[in-house]
Amino acid sequence: MLVLFDIDGTLLHSLSAGVHAMTSTLRELHGIEPDFKQIEIHGRLDTLIWRDLSKIHGYPTDDASHANFRRTYGEHLDRRLAENNTVQRYPGAKELVDATLAVPGLTIGLLTGNYEHTGTSRCATRASTRATSSSTPGAMTATTAAAWCPWPCAAIRSCTGVPWLRRTW
Repeated sequence: MLVLFDIDGTLLHSLSAGVHAMTSTLRELHGIEPDFKQIEIHGRLDTLIWRDLSKIHGYPTDDASHANFRRTYGEHLDRRLAENNTVQRYPGAKELVDATLAVPGLTIGLLTGNYEHTGTSRCATRASTRATSSSTPGAMTATTAAAWCPWPCAAIRSCTGVPWLRRTW
């Protein structure tokens, strides 16, 4: 049996870290303040969000521009999470993953609309150099992320076209 988990809104939330990182990326690359109110962002692929914003703001959407956006967005998200790690796991997420891992014959994985690098940053918070307050219930830090996230960073693949499903433990 196959069990797939989403990242944002299922196992954890990042308090709009991705939106803030996209905003600073588009400001840097194109000098614009993106209008997220005109598009749906929740539950969508990062690539589709980027393309929808391009229709509103008129920036280039060729492959080179997209690659540059992805790289820069990853850098902005890493920096943001390193400076202020807002990623928090939902209550019960660790226990759910642990219980799922304990069931013989289950294959588990992540299915996300995030780009591979930014999904990795959210799940593993590998870019975080500063811990969030340990008094915050469910707060995830760089130190504790590896203890509860059962997938190595290499196992996270965006559903934007890279096949990734495999047993990873």
